[in-house]
Amino acid sequence: MGAISLEEFFGSAGVAVVVSGVVSLLVARSTAKATVEAAQVTAREERAKAADEERRQCRAALVRAVEGWHIAALEDADWSVRQENAGKARGGLIEVATILGRRVRTPEFEQLIESLAARNEDDLRRGADFWPPVQQAIVTVLSRLDSAV
Repeated sequence: MGAISLEEFFGSAGVAVVVSGVVSLLVARSTAKATVEAAQVTAREERAKAADEERRQCRAALVRAVEGWHIAALEDADWSVRQENAGKARGGLIEVATILGRRVRTPEFEQLIESLAARNEDDLRRGADFWPPVQQAIVTVLSRLDSAV
């Protein structure tokens, strides 16, 4: 028994149906692949936008913290004003830590957060020791994130 052709097996109309079906499957496969690729591009773009927004929020929180710290550190300012601004600095740093996580939550960071509770003058003096390295660590992490984009 010899090989049988598609036309002999299906008839000429059947061959057309089979070829049409194969073409439809190839088109559907190509369309599905393009859809998946488009979804992946969209997902990457959305992640990049979210990361940009997080960095923007982090910078804004750091600016609030720096502004609060500069006022809290003024020894000539009224104590209530210094306490209020130490609280602003603390809140800004906590927001930064919420965004950047463990990359900035060092022992110095935790000690600065505690010092910024500003129960007394000594707390702010201790905070002055921790502020520079903590601020630098945050700026370094943000710079690394920027360069990774």
